[in-house]
Amino acid sequence: MTITETAEATGAAKPAMSKGQLVALKPPRLPYHEAVEERFGIDRAGWKALVEAIYPNAETADAIVMALSYCRARNLDPFKRPVHIVPMWSSVAGKMIETVWPGISELRTTAFRRTLPLLNRIAIVPLSWLNADALSLVSSEYRHPVKRAACTICRKSSFQALTRRCASSAVR
Repeated sequence: MTITETAEATGAAKPAMSKGQLVALKPPRLPYHEAVEERFGIDRAGWKALVEAIYPNAETADAIVMALSYCRARNLDPFKRPVHIVPMWSSVAGKMIETVWPGISELRTTAFRRTLPLLNRIAIVPLSWLNADALSLVSSEYRHPVKRAACTICRKSSFQALTRRCASSAVR
């Protein structure tokens, strides 16, 4: 059986020791301006993350500021990359310009935010809670008969009226 020496014994690897020196980081590819922190609340480290990791194909700082403005207007988190910076040919300018396009995550976020108020206005009601009068009222509201289902969906306002009206005869 052969016993191999440890890395410390051979001197191959030396443990890291702090000598009190700070690590010098490379500056971001695009220049940072203090107005970005005042207007959007993004410090130098956040700017470097935006420039290097989130929008690496941005050629100007104005394009990233435009993306930040879009995100601020739509109440989106720019670090989740809800928009894309896309170069397009401008026949007016005669050169490529950078534009901001919404990404699929921005569209999904907007769609989800629009459905939240709808979810607050509907109720899923087990059919066993409703009597014949309530079933006919729900059927007339949605213009289809409700007969063979475990539950139905109705507006909360009509559900509250139904439960008040049919509370005495509903089986719960």
